[in-house]
Amino acid sequence: MDSVKANDIKFGLTQEEKIKPDLETIFGNLKKTSKYHNFDFYNDKFYIEVKSRKKCYKEYPTWWFDNCKRLKAKKLMKEEGVRCFFVWNLLDGIYLWEYKNIKSQQDNEYYLDQGGRWDRQEHGEVSKLVNVRSQYLIDINNFIFD
Repeated sequence: MDSVKANDIKFGLTQEEKIKPDLETIFGNLKKTSKYHNFDFYNDKFYIEVKSRKKCYKEYPTWWFDNCKRLKAKKLMKEEGVRCFFVWNLLDGIYLWEYKNIKSQQDNEYYLDQGGRWDRQEHGEVSKLVNVRSQYLIDINNFIFD
């Protein structure tokens, strides 16, 4: 593993633990998933994936995660009856988005597209990504369950 990727992983794990108390004020007590699980935290009602970035909310029109995580969320929702949230821990706040697996959500809130990064490996890390439109992310301080 190259040093950029190793540093990114270390940063992400540190940030997960740092914001866990903030997440628990909304989701209740959370357990850490296994190292290779698609999500970072869970309890009997929720699965939460945290993406920590050294960026500000308005820097991008969309925020993304790998489509394999959306597919896992779909499976967890069906098999375990849980709700699945994606959390972006950014320089200017913590933002939440709930995946609901309904057609109108894909039409409006997100779209699928190929994308990735080329700064960590010689051949890049490219895959199908879920691109969530920024205006659908909710600041953790303004979040209310529907």
